Amino acid sequence: MIAARLNPVGSLTIPCLVFGFGLILGNASADPFVVGYERFHADAATAEGGAVLFSELGCANCHGGSAVVVPRKGPRIGELKQRIDREWLAEFLKNPESGREGSTMPHMLHGESDEDIDAILSYLGTLGTNLKFPSDRHANAERGSAIYHEKGCVACHAPTSDVHAPGGGPAPASPLAISHPDLARKTSFEALKVFLADPAAYRNDGRMPHLPLDKQEAVDLAAHLLDFQDSDPRNAPGVRAWPKTNMEKNERGKELVSSRNCAACHDFPGIEAAPLVVLSGPPLSTDGNCLSATPVQGRPFYNLDEGQRASLLEFLGGERSAEDTDGQLTLAAMNCYACHDRDRIGGPTSETNPFFVGNEALGDSGRLAPPLSGIGHKLLPEWMEGVFAGAEGSRVRSYVKTQMPVYAAHAGALTDWLQKIDARPEATALVENEGDLEAGRRLLGIHGGVNCITCHQWADRASLGIPALDISALDQRLRPDWFRQYLLNPAEYRAGTLMPPFWPGGQSSVPDVLGGDSELQIAAIWTFIRSGEGVPEGRSPFVPVVSQTDTAGE
Repeated sequence: MIAARLNPVGSLTIPCLVFGFGLILGNASADPFVVGYERFHADAATAEGGAVLFSELGCANCHGGSAVVVPRKGPRIGELKQRIDREWLAEFLKNPESGREGSTMPHMLHGESDEDIDAILSYLGTLGTNLKFPSDRHANAERGSAIYHEKGCVACHAPTSDVHAPGGGPAPASPLAISHPDLARKTSFEALKVFLADPAAYRNDGRMPHLPLDKQEAVDLAAHLLDFQDSDPRNAPGVRAWPKTNMEKNERGKELVSSRNCAACHDFPGIEAAPLVVLSGPPLSTDGNCLSATPVQGRPFYNLDEGQRASLLEFLGGERSAEDTDGQLTLAAMNCYACHDRDRIGGPTSETNPFFVGNEALGDSGRLAPPLSGIGHKLLPEWMEGVFAGAEGSRVRSYVKTQMPVYAAHAGALTDWLQKIDARPEATALVENEGDLEAGRRLLGIHGGVNCITCHQWADRASLGIPALDISALDQRLRPDWFRQYLLNPAEYRAGTLMPPFWPGGQSSVPDVLGGDSELQIAAIWTFIRSGEGVPEGRSPFVPVVSQTDTAGE
């Protein structure tokens, strides 16, 4: 068990393994490995830790009652015989730990005969057989390594064993790293490339984030993960052909899948999940049920450690909220804390922190993902939903190389939830006065203002100094009352920010504009951003922004 209530600078060190294609793995036990539990709840049994496990182990799919906003579901089952090696899958069904260290897939077929497992595989091979792989001619594993280590993969997974951290020195794996399966045994180059290009098509629950990759990036990343050194992907082996089967065996397999209630976690054509079995309290004993320390015929078996079992019992025995009211359960379950902190909780660990790279001139703000503290109060709902959905133009921090994943299927639900839990009806309103437009222009500028354009881009004009994000359209992203509070105290939102406090203690540093009234000055800046024409005062001649690939959202 990993006792790890980690902050962005906190860390633990445990032995790591080298597995398959050379990635260092962080979890060597047979227990199901749930990052959000291990990081924040593994040091003591808590109802909150149990709530994360109840969601992420799939318990809620059979019993209901999870407060995590995005349900944890199993991957898509279609086209398995084109994507997955049959022998690998057979071993995985018999023992999920054989497929991936720390797998959260329960043992569903313990005690089943090889004949029955063969029938299940035969049925699975009939599902969705129309997948076509586009042909690619060029692959570069070295470029794939750069993508893997810069775009955010190592926030959740371990770095490649022969890679040094940016800035030099060894790259130790975090004990929170999620292991990979032996991809070379499990799948093919073509299938892995298609998966990486659109993980949401196979893992719609978002636990495998959809990082936006172009076609070539997906090819190169697949080459890196498979250690494929040939430059021509057409030379890579495909998935071995599955044996022919018959109708009788397929029907037997379908019956077995249905009887084991596999449809509670996976989608199968023509098979409905069994009705939810609602749990009203802790079991009198853990014998004979899913919490048993030994397999029980006909029941899912999880090889839980004692802390995990105790946490689940705490959750089952306590008052269970139907809602995640502060965000901690959902953000832990979906591992958003791997990149973001919220209310000083989470963020990169000391092992992953060096791999967050960007513009060093901006300090940590130029390389780390922004905090999620009060994010539902900060962002307008239309903009937030666009960020989750990957809408064009929703990436504003092009200097941050780590990408914001896309959660298109859950964009609306996540937005509604965050707007609800972060609502601040008591926040002081920003009161605009259209007559203060010129004061706003001056304050944004460099002649008697607060010099915003020295650091910030303005529309298509580069900043005069370090390249901070564009502020010309903040009204499309931010709530005005959040903007007001941020300008009064930037460090309250993001500790260590380079954004200076121009109104320290509510006192203006520009006393000759609007009588030195801080509230009027901040409102004037907002008004010019929203309604003003032209550019801030003292703006230099046109300096185009150097085109960069958008890589980070709010």
